[in-house]
Amino acid sequence: MTKRKKKRTAPTAPAVQRRERAWPLRLTALLLAVLGVIPLANFVTVGVGLPWWNTAVRQWLVWLLIVGIIAMGLGRIAHEKIEAAFVRGQRVLLAPSARTFALLAGVLTCALSLYFGWRVFGLQPVVGDEFSQRWQAHLLANGHLFARAEPRPEFFSTVETLEVDGRWFAQFPIGGPALLALGVLARAVWLLNPVLAGIAAIALFDFTRHAVDDVTARVSALLFALCPFVLFMAGSQMNHMATMAATSVALAALSRWHAAETASQALRTGAVIGACLGVAATIRPFDATVVAAVMGVFQLRYIRLQPWRVRSLVVQVVAGAVPVLVLLAVNRATVGHAFSFAYDVLNGPEHRPGFHNTPLGFEHTPLRGLYMASAYLMKLDVGLFAWPVPAVLVVVIALLAILRASRWDSVLLAMLVGFVVGYAVYWSESYFVGPRFLFTAAPILVLYTARMPGALRQRIQAPGRRAAVLLLIPLWLLIAWLSPPRGNQLFGVRGIA
Repeated sequence: MTKRKKKRTAPTAPAVQRRERAWPLRLTALLLAVLGVIPLANFVTVGVGLPWWNTAVRQWLVWLLIVGIIAMGLGRIAHEKIEAAFVRGQRVLLAPSARTFALLAGVLTCALSLYFGWRVFGLQPVVGDEFSQRWQAHLLANGHLFARAEPRPEFFSTVETLEVDGRWFAQFPIGGPALLALGVLARAVWLLNPVLAGIAAIALFDFTRHAVDDVTARVSALLFALCPFVLFMAGSQMNHMATMAATSVALAALSRWHAAETASQALRTGAVIGACLGVAATIRPFDATVVAAVMGVFQLRYIRLQPWRVRSLVVQVVAGAVPVLVLLAVNRATVGHAFSFAYDVLNGPEHRPGFHNTPLGFEHTPLRGLYMASAYLMKLDVGLFAWPVPAVLVVVIALLAILRASRWDSVLLAMLVGFVVGYAVYWSESYFVGPRFLFTAAPILVLYTARMPGALRQRIQAPGRRAAVLLLIPLWLLIAWLSPPRGNQLFGVRGIA
């Protein structure tokens, strides 16, 4: 008798998925703790640094004690009732279908963004970036890439517009103004970012369903909808919201690409990934580069195990190239060279990332970059959720509590570190409703915040403490959204608004 040879088949997605070690989680937790929990910015700068930090720490300590006592007390005396209540709450959360819940989360995010857009900004642009992009959007809506320069341009130019060979236009890549032009044509520019925020919420939910589980996905979507950093930015007319929406949809498509079982599924999702990253590149090229680099490495590693996905990667590259080619064509038509961006022409080579002399005349050094990275995260402690607890500390606790890193943890954390390090290398320290350069990473921080209670409960055996952990995020949310604004209070959504 001869032994029958087994036919070798390509491994399916679950078969090739391996459990990673925990070091990506621990290393990122250490980085975030050093930069965003320990006030490193105050240690490496000359002077007082961020003077509000000591006040914030005092308030956090008080409220950590208050919330801790309440949660531990209730957990000790009523842990069975708390567990039962959360089981019922989980049933309610899971009652709607995935499609219905995603739509509800998107509508809630859009509605709250509209409210805060009206409440905080009056549905109007308020800073130079918005005004210059609106001006470019009006040009596009009227069929022009640029305006004819005035005979005396020195009386009309601004710090964010430039004139090249008689052509007058804004410094920003064309993608952001092009989206605003749609709002101009619809006479509803104020609606664009709230709708994009709703799309980002749906994309975060879809990605987390595939990467973690359905309950975490629904909690993440709700936390995203109640995140003031997201809502305030979505209420503005800045281009960060469009970039987040595009990269979030790309990330959700990546999770479906990973789960694809046929070549046609991989081709479709690859096309979505490429198109979204290409669109993001026309709006904020630096953000798109960070996300595309991490996704590309992930896909190339995975293709080694399943070579039949190579065609989907080709389709992805082609789909991404189309918006990028439009961007390069616009660059050529405006500044005269496809690979020169208007802000580089306006400010000179000093505008680019790196440690060198800046357009404002001072030297951007590694020490200053370290200060900026720490300052961005320290301000996220306050501005991400407006909770009476530092937001970065919650993320650090989650990263330390999660037992092992999955492949998706590696992807998300690589993106997060890429944004923090990348914008530390970029000379301009800039804020709008918070550290705006880290805005595209906000969904990652929201997701790990949502995972914190479950991760902690895996490590806790005592019933009272396990029940107490369930109460933390609901209590922090109630305090943040119900606290009236007071003098030097550094938490509370109404006060920050």
